[in-house]
Amino acid sequence: MADNALVDAVHSLDQIHDRLAPSGLEGLSNSDADAYEAALQDLFDASLGAGYESAEITTAVDDLEDSWVDYQNAAGIDIETTSMTPFFAARERVSRTCRLTVDYTPRKLESVAYLFKDGQQGGLNTIQIAKTYDWFDNGRPDTTKVEEELANPGTHVGPDFVPQVEIERDDMLRSLHEARGERVRRKIKDKTIAAEPDPTPEPNQIRLKDLFVQGLTLKQILTHFTRRAGECLVDAQDVLDEAPAEGSI
Repeated sequence: MADNALVDAVHSLDQIHDRLAPSGLEGLSNSDADAYEAALQDLFDASLGAGYESAEITTAVDDLEDSWVDYQNAAGIDIETTSMTPFFAARERVSRTCRLTVDYTPRKLESVAYLFKDGQQGGLNTIQIAKTYDWFDNGRPDTTKVEEELANPGTHVGPDFVPQVEIERDDMLRSLHEARGERVRRKIKDKTIAAEPDPTPEPNQIRLKDLFVQGLTLKQILTHFTRRAGECLVDAQDVLDEAPAEGSI
């Protein structure tokens, strides 16, 4: 079952796309462009927490995000010649994949006895039933398994029986989910770092004179008040003005 938050985010992007940009993003007002990008970001964020059952959707969302980044990079160089076709094709794949995932119905098989119908007309033979159930032995239909199930129902098809096609689908989803694991971990780490408050203290929280008393040099003090983005919160001359007459700089 697909993740509800992810499906809702896909539907929200579909709606805003159909309303604002059915033929392109050109000519959108700043507020509409911001709304479109916000819907995109909500979708990208929703994909990070989705489980493996939604792996086909999240894989398509990853492709969409890559297409969006490629478009932004190219548009920053020459927006006049930058095509949005790859991005819109990726967005449509997300929408289509989401519909198929939501509408997907796990395959269920009729009982072996029902398919066989006591060998009457309209029933399947043991070879056909073995193929239906994906029962093979060394590449040949395992009719012995069928005969055992006919003689004693439940021998091979119990209440928890899962058709082979569903087992293979589940394995495929888990593989897709694991394949994007590093990408998800990296994005979550980046978002966590971005959300953390900058530990750089404000100048008024620490007396500059006290830092000189502690033995810090001018360079060390300026580094102390430099944020991650490279902005220094104090002026070198202000620091010198606070230096003790005989302090080290």
